[in-house]
Amino acid sequence: MLGIQRLLDPARNREGEQTLSLEALIRTIDSRTDGGLKKDLRERLKRLRVTAQDIREWRSRAIAHVDLDTRLKRHPKPLPSVKRRVIQQMIDEMAAFMNRVEAHFQRSTTNCNSVDSETDADILLYLLRRSTAHDEQPQARS
Repeated sequence: MLGIQRLLDPARNREGEQTLSLEALIRTIDSRTDGGLKKDLRERLKRLRVTAQDIREWRSRAIAHVDLDTRLKRHPKPLPSVKRRVIQQMIDEMAAFMNRVEAHFQRSTTNCNSVDSETDADILLYLLRRSTAHDEQPQARS
């Protein structure tokens, strides 16, 4: 959750230092040549920040900073629950954000889906072995 929230930080911290965040990335894009991309990414970032409000609350009160009233369970507003599906949604939306940048500049995208089951892992190993075997075969000359 901390990593997700860090990516949603402003482009500069309180000391004025540039952060490694999605907003900082957006600021590097030239509005004159890539204005449509910049606008799209700003809208995506705005939606990400709305979705991540509960995650931000956790970061501010319990993860990155320890709020005494929260820790002692005296805070008038309990910490919101953050569902696993919301975290996965955030990861998926951030992957889509980065793929939008990559598609624009590189004309390609990256599969950011994780391998999360034995079956997927077995398939991945099979494909890697097959690829290695193919690379080791002598190539026919044309």
